Amino acid sequence: MSVNASVYLRPKLNLVDVEYLRNNVDLLFEQPSPPSKPQGKDVSPKKKNAKLKDKKVAGKKKVTKKKGQDEEDAGKLLKQKKDMYKNYLDACSKIQVEPLKHIVNLFSMQEQVDWTAEEREAMNAPVTAIVLQDQHVGPGGTRAVCAALAGRWVAGSGNVFGPEYGILESLQMKRCAIGAMGAEAIASMLEVRSCGLKKLYLYRCGIREQGAASLGRALRFGYNRSLVELRLDGDETMGDDGVTQLCSALSTNSTLKSLSLGSCGIGPVAAKALGDLLKCRRCMLDHLGLEVNNLGDKGLRLLCEGLCRLRVKERISSKLEEVDRFCQLKALDIASISVDANKKNGYSGIEALGRVILENPHIRTIDFNANMLDDYAGNLLHSALSNAKRRRKSVLKNFIVSSELPGNLFHLLYLDETTSRSFEEVPLATLFDEAMRMDSSAETFRVRAVGLGGGFTTPGRSSMLNKEHQSLPQVGRK
Repeated sequence: MSVNASVYLRPKLNLVDVEYLRNNVDLLFEQPSPPSKPQGKDVSPKKKNAKLKDKKVAGKKKVTKKKGQDEEDAGKLLKQKKDMYKNYLDACSKIQVEPLKHIVNLFSMQEQVDWTAEEREAMNAPVTAIVLQDQHVGPGGTRAVCAALAGRWVAGSGNVFGPEYGILESLQMKRCAIGAMGAEAIASMLEVRSCGLKKLYLYRCGIREQGAASLGRALRFGYNRSLVELRLDGDETMGDDGVTQLCSALSTNSTLKSLSLGSCGIGPVAAKALGDLLKCRRCMLDHLGLEVNNLGDKGLRLLCEGLCRLRVKERISSKLEEVDRFCQLKALDIASISVDANKKNGYSGIEALGRVILENPHIRTIDFNANMLDDYAGNLLHSALSNAKRRRKSVLKNFIVSSELPGNLFHLLYLDETTSRSFEEVPLATLFDEAMRMDSSAETFRVRAVGLGGGFTTPGRSSMLNKEHQSLPQVGRK
C-alpha cells in the first residue's frame, strides 16, 4: 500500500492560527529591518584610553609637522639673508665702494641689546623692499647692490659668485645719483631669470638717455617678466630721446602695468612715442603718468592718437576683416602738461581728448588738472562728456579739471565717482554757434566739432556723420 508523502508535508493549521493570520496579514509583506548594532556592549577603559591616546598623538604629529615646516622656512629665510649679506660685502670689497649702512642693517643678523620686540621681529622677517633715499649711492654702489641680489657680476662678466636673493619685490631709489651706469646695472639684474622684482622706482637719479635705453632693453620681449610698475619721475636727464628708446623697447612687453614719467621735461616728440606705444597690440598698460611735462596742445593730440579707436585687420574664420581695437589703459594722468587751449594756441589737442572720451571703452580716470581752457574748449569737452555718458559708451568715472576755469566750466566738467550727477544731452549745434561767432577759421572748428559728434573725421578714417550733422549749413562759405 503506497503512502502519499504530501499528506505528511502539508502544514496543519488550527482555527486559532487561521484567525491570527487573517488579522495580521500585513506582517507577511513587511521588509526586514536592518540589524541593529549590538547595544549594551561596553568598550573597555583600556581601549577608550588607547583611542584617546591615538588621537592626541595624531594631533601632536600635525602640530609637529607644521612647526617643522615653519622652522624649515625660517631656516631658509635666515640662510638667504646671510647669503645676501655676504654677497653684498664681497661685492663692495671687489668694486671698492663703501657698504651702505642701510643695506647692512637690513640683512645683518647681529642682534643689538637695546632692540625692541618689534625690531627683533623685523630682523627675522623677510626683506621684500629696499628704499634708499638722499644717499649718494653712485654707479658703483648700485652695481654692488644689484650684484648681491643677482648673485653674479652684473653689467660686467656675468660670472656667478654666490646664491641669488630672489624674494625682493620692490626697489626704490630717490635722489641717489646712480647715473647711466647704475641704471645699466639694474637692467642687467632685471635680465636674470630668477629676478622677482615687481616695482622699480628711480626718482631723480639722473639715468640719462643711455640708462633709459638699458632699462627698455631689459624689459623687451623674452627678458624680464616680473616687473609690473616702473616709475622714473623727476628725471629730466632722459630727455625725449631716452623716453623714445624706452617706449620702442616696451612695444613688445606685455607684463608692465604702470609707467610713470612725471616731471621729466618731455615734449611732443616723447608724446608721439608714447602714443605709438599705446597702439601696440602687446601693450597692457593700465596706468600712464605724464603730469608736469611740456606736451602742450600738439603733444596731447599725438598722445591721444594712441587712445582712440584703431581700425586693424585681423584674421577671423580664415578671412581678413577690419575690426576696432582700443588700448587697455584705465588711468591717464596729464595734469599740468602746458595745455592752454584758446583761439591763439588752437584746439587740436582738446578735440583729440574729446574723441578719447567719446570712443575709448576702457579709460576710467583722466586727471587734466592745472591746464587752462577757454569757453569754446570747455564746451567742446562738456559736449563730448555728456554725449558719451548719455549713450553709455563711456566708463569714465573721474575727470579732474582745474577749479580756476572761467565761468561754470569747472562744474560742467568735473567728474568724481564719489558723487553722482546726471548729464543732459548737449546739442552739438551750440558748439557750432560758438564757432560761427569766431573769426574766419570757424568752418574748421565746425568740421572738427562735427567729427567730435560722429567719430572725428581724420585722414584715412571714414566719416560717421549722422543726419543731424549732415543737415547743418555750411558755415563760412558763400
